[in-house]
Amino acid sequence: MNFGKKHSTVLMNLKKRYNKHALDTTELGKILGISRKGIVLRAKKGRNLPSFVIIGGTKHNRIVFPLNEVAKFLTGEKPNLEDLPSPLDTQGVILQGLKDRYKKNMLTARETAKELNITVGFLTYCAKRNLNVPAFKQVGFETKKITVRFPLNEVAKYISDVTYTKVYGCT
Repeated sequence: MNFGKKHSTVLMNLKKRYNKHALDTTELGKILGISRKGIVLRAKKGRNLPSFVIIGGTKHNRIVFPLNEVAKFLTGEKPNLEDLPSPLDTQGVILQGLKDRYKKNMLTARETAKELNITVGFLTYCAKRNLNVPAFKQVGFETKKITVRFPLNEVAKYISDVTYTKVYGCT
């Protein structure tokens, strides 16, 4: 997904600065010089923002902005449909990045929440109610506390599917 040198430079700088795949409303507000509330109001009206994804149910949800979309918004570059990668290409790139970062096959709820740019509490809330989160496995049935682990490939698939279908409008 190479739209130009300017886009690549901005995207690389955003990845270095934030070390995650998406920004929340506060972080985007700091970049654009707008308050968090201003970002939320613009999102409700659908005006002058990068493409975003809503994670969670209808009452309790979070708005996140994929880094690639923020970079496109900041540079003003629009992709051609031929330039769009397939979901599998995107998933492979994200999976490799996650493997390089974590060096293991399963992520904890804290690590997954960091990658999705949401809180651990919100992630577990959504997981308990089967709301729009990556597939997970429950571990520790013998103990009182059941822990949740997210396979790397499921997190990568979730991030690429969300980006591809909700941002680009492809199915």
